[in-house]
Amino acid sequence: AVSKVKYVNNDPSQGSLITIENLQQMPMPVVLEITNVSEEKTIHKLPVEIWKRNKRWTFKFNSTESLKKIIIDPNYVFPDIDSSNNIWTPEIASKKAENLEGYIGKYKSSSFPISVSITEENGDLALIAEGQPKLNLINEGNGKFTFDEAGLEIQFDSEKNGFEMNISGQIFEFEKIN
Repeated sequence: AVSKVKYVNNDPSQGSLITIENLQQMPMPVVLEITNVSEEKTIHKLPVEIWKRNKRWTFKFNSTESLKKIIIDPNYVFPDIDSSNNIWTPEIASKKAENLEGYIGKYKSSSFPISVSITEENGDLALIAEGQPKLNLINEGNGKFTFDEAGLEIQFDSEKNGFEMNISGQIFEFEKIN
């Protein structure tokens, strides 16, 4: 699936960051047809090795203008259970976009020694814990966000008043303080 497209520094002329996901268990090479707004098409190939340790892969595509469409496997060569998620357009992306404002704020936990802040940067959430580097979170949907490199999962409650943080099996409950 094509899960996200962002522009470097929000400027299409500086390149595009394209995120794809392997939603099933069978890794395959990836062939993408990338079309810019001038209707110029480029075939971009990624080797099967990108899936060795990742189920999500982000790569930079050297675009010089906005992208109009991205298609995974444009010739329908590879087996795929659901090819409906193989197409990205700005219109599809805007329909899927989630308002992240409700998640933003400061949170504390009685069982975790430091408070954390959740901020939004370029359409993504970031977690900032006191004295720690910022963690850019991946939106998994339904109030769940992850940071794969640290084995971190955050699941917000339905009112967005708090969340459970799972760090490699240890669970901490946080509540919003502002």
